[in-house]
Amino acid sequence: MEQKRCGQCGANIPGSATFCPRCGSVTPPVSAAPEDRYAPPGDYAPAGQLIYTPVGADALPWYRRTAQIVLLVLAAGVVFLILFGILRAQMMPRVRTATPAPAAVRAVVPAPPVLTERPALPALPTTPTPPRPSRSPDVVERLPSLDYYIPAFEAPALRGGRVSIPFPEPIATYRVGGGGRYHSCYLRRAGKIAVVDVSAAAVVHEIPVGSSVTHFAAGAKHLVVLDPAKPQLRRYSLDTFQQDDVGPLPGDVPLRDMRMAPNDHEKLYLIYDHATDAYSVTEMESHVGPNRTALSNAHPDLRGLRLSFDGQLGVAGPRHFALYGGRRTLVGLADAPADRADTGQPTADGALVLNGNRLTARDGRPIDARLGDGPCVPSTDARFFWRLSGSTGTLYTTADRHLVHTYPRLPVVTEAAPHQFPYRDGTPTFWHLPQAKALVFAMADRVVIQRFDLLEEFAKIGTNYLYVQSLPQHWVNRGGRYTYRIDVVSKAGGVKLRLVTGPAGMNIDPTTSLLHWPVPKRFEGDRVPVVVAVSDASGQEIEHRFELPLP
Repeated sequence: MEQKRCGQCGANIPGSATFCPRCGSVTPPVSAAPEDRYAPPGDYAPAGQLIYTPVGADALPWYRRTAQIVLLVLAAGVVFLILFGILRAQMMPRVRTATPAPAAVRAVVPAPPVLTERPALPALPTTPTPPRPSRSPDVVERLPSLDYYIPAFEAPALRGGRVSIPFPEPIATYRVGGGGRYHSCYLRRAGKIAVVDVSAAAVVHEIPVGSSVTHFAAGAKHLVVLDPAKPQLRRYSLDTFQQDDVGPLPGDVPLRDMRMAPNDHEKLYLIYDHATDAYSVTEMESHVGPNRTALSNAHPDLRGLRLSFDGQLGVAGPRHFALYGGRRTLVGLADAPADRADTGQPTADGALVLNGNRLTARDGRPIDARLGDGPCVPSTDARFFWRLSGSTGTLYTTADRHLVHTYPRLPVVTEAAPHQFPYRDGTPTFWHLPQAKALVFAMADRVVIQRFDLLEEFAKIGTNYLYVQSLPQHWVNRGGRYTYRIDVVSKAGGVKLRLVTGPAGMNIDPTTSLLHWPVPKRFEGDRVPVVVAVSDASGQEIEHRFELPLP
């Protein structure tokens, strides 16, 4: 019987069969010749019969079908990722960007953050750095032995050592921002805020705000103005001096005051009658409402709030608050005069609070400094503060209140309200900017900038100076190791340190001037008095006194 071969499975089947009994396929006849079994599809067999050519999936071997499936899965995954990215981009909130500053208004400031080493001279730690196009004072320097930073900007060129910048009317409101560089003066009749740049020693911009402004505040990079007609808060960049954002005023009660630290980038404090709101200047929105924030719990009334230069300590009357992340913690209660609700100005890092010529520690303890008459004001350098009396200013160290220098050439103060000097509405009107080698005074209708360099003053009068300019670390952990590098400034040199008073185990390395103390875990007492005798080659000897609190 004539046979034929199944084109699907290759089995020999009868020639008259219409389907394969082995695989069930219906196939046309094929040659049964063994040599034709593997003939390529489309070829003719020798017997003249066309070999069956399968189509579709049956034409591919298993590995090719597997590759097709893998490719289809990959293509589907790519399409899914593309669609997911498009949907995510549509759902993400839009980021507000400030208008770029025109080239004409950009200035030059030092480059990225640079840490300075311990200086051997009393010069303040300001090192020249390569310039970059920006007006923002975001370049900082680290003071030795202290986790505290001051902005660096160029010293002004002052002809004759002093420049007076007059205004056509009295200054209605005075605020300082940009880390002490920008002094903003609101002129009500003119309806504008005149911004004085210390580096330029001139008014660099006038911001039109209208004549109905009641409150404004300045921080490290922004100026925030209350628009009473809306009401809303308008934010102006200290880079471009242009408005770059607007935010709603939280609450529907009258605003009593606005406060922001000159070197704070973020927090604006909105003070109401019975609440204080921590407002984010970056996001232009309230972190929490004025009636829900922790700032309004125990002491809601913060009228007369005064902030340290870095914004880490706030003082409202006798109460001292540590301010972190929009929240506050009561850290001290001072014995302030009952008739002065706004008394007390923190030093730059909040280590001390200055109440007239009286000093108070951060925790409210009075400090017996025996200073003379005249109010005290902080420097932007946390290592120093001033006492002012008439046209004479006296510079002291913050750590041990040692008298460093007496400067008799301050401009005569002619204020409309002299009893408020050196403060106006809680803002100091005297500023010591050691990084710019300048003193700044806000008078009734003018701003005066005067050159002051401590090394130059020492050279003029030939002072045989010796003092400690470093600040001790005031955080001590039981069971840890306390170290403090004592930075001594001496004209004669040959400095020697000797521990006079201190706990057991404390010592000083004479080669590195490092004070070491392995703190016992079960140390008795909550305060440790330390006295270090400091002498130099001239025979002078002073005492460096401080206390270490133990939590």
